[in-house]
Amino acid sequence: MHSFRRLSLLFRSLAVSSLPLVLKLPRRSLARRDAVRVLVGRLHLRAALRPEIISVFAFKDEELAFARALAERTNLWLYRVNQRAFAGDFVVVDVSCPTPALRPAIALDLKRGGRLREGRQGIQMQRTDQAIAALAAAGLVGPSCVPVHMIGDARSVLASIDEVLGRARLLARRGDQPTS
Repeated sequence: MHSFRRLSLLFRSLAVSSLPLVLKLPRRSLARRDAVRVLVGRLHLRAALRPEIISVFAFKDEELAFARALAERTNLWLYRVNQRAFAGDFVVVDVSCPTPALRPAIALDLKRGGRLREGRQGIQMQRTDQAIAALAAAGLVGPSCVPVHMIGDARSVLASIDEVLGRARLLARRGDQPTS
């Protein structure tokens, strides 16, 4: 039984690793209710994988409304994170700085009705480093980028994200890392 459990966990980790880890959410695509389906359709992937990929990036509850509200800010690029990857719900990159190494990132995990917490990863965000590494490999952030972790209700995250980004920008300019 023990070896079956290990094999099952290994299979799940392999299944997650074969799927994309992040999906960019351009503002104009979020106007559609089926945004994830359309964005996944644009990826050059086998058609047989598309339904599974759509399911791991699908929005739940108030996540689409949250993504639309956040995408109104043109300096922020929003990425949906694979929901099976234990890397949070979204990663936000502030692209107002032209130098990728100085761009701050925020890893977000939305919890309906949850109080706002900053700096602690929690179980649902234990692999955010992999999502950030994928963005670094694409040249969006520096390879040493350490995101600020935020957990909370969508409204409280939206209300405080500018303040958190301001602190993250200062840390990036000084070469410091956020405390996570």
